[in-house]
Amino acid sequence: MGFQKVEDFTAFTNLSRRCYPGMKLNTREEQERYAEHRRKMAQKNDIHTLGLYEKEQLVGGYIAYDHVMNVYDEQVQAGGIGTVAVDLPYKKQGHAKRIIQHFISEARDKGQIIAHLYPFQPSFYKRMGFGVGPRLSTYHFHPSQLPSYSEVEKVEVLNMDHQDEVQACYDTWAKENHGATAIPPYGFAFLEKEELHTFGVREQGRLTGYVTLEFKEGDHFLQNDVLVKNFFLHVDKSLPRAYSLST
Repeated sequence: MGFQKVEDFTAFTNLSRRCYPGMKLNTREEQERYAEHRRKMAQKNDIHTLGLYEKEQLVGGYIAYDHVMNVYDEQVQAGGIGTVAVDLPYKKQGHAKRIIQHFISEARDKGQIIAHLYPFQPSFYKRMGFGVGPRLSTYHFHPSQLPSYSEVEKVEVLNMDHQDEVQACYDTWAKENHGATAIPPYGFAFLEKEELHTFGVREQGRLTGYVTLEFKEGDHFLQNDVLVKNFFLHVDKSLPRAYSLST
């Protein structure tokens, strides 16, 4: 049993959909689309899709991401891991531990001094040597709870034509915030997704902040929740500001 680069993304998709039913890869079309996406992402130099094989059988797998992280104002090499999966017939045999150990070993060989992930089971990863990061909070509020301002600054709609500006805005924010990771150009593909809406604000012509929103249907077609996917701002925080959508 050993690790090797994944070449068969149909097999990896089948593994993923059995391990993560929430991905809703139920139809042939959805599975083919996901397999193609993973095949395309695996061509990136900073994304590595690895499989754990027993002879020719894909038993488990994971995706490793190489990037740079801000650690107390120092830019250091870091590694992230996601889509950790062990197929149903092979669970409870120590394969998840093998996957994490292999990822950590590879990260050390690359000189990555930080390894991080989003834990599906914190107790498991704590036993593997990982610590707990900052608290991740989710806030829910009604629009009526938002403050009102007599004067507001204009906000503009952003799309793929603004990708370079959005990336520059994020890069500036990331260099000012401990724990932030650099995002490669393909990480801004949300600007072209029809279901997402991104708005930005400028100071002296330079984009200094942006927010990405997604609508979630409520109890009827006139009721929707607004889900904030991105929110980055690096202007003078001592100055109160409000923004409105420009027409």
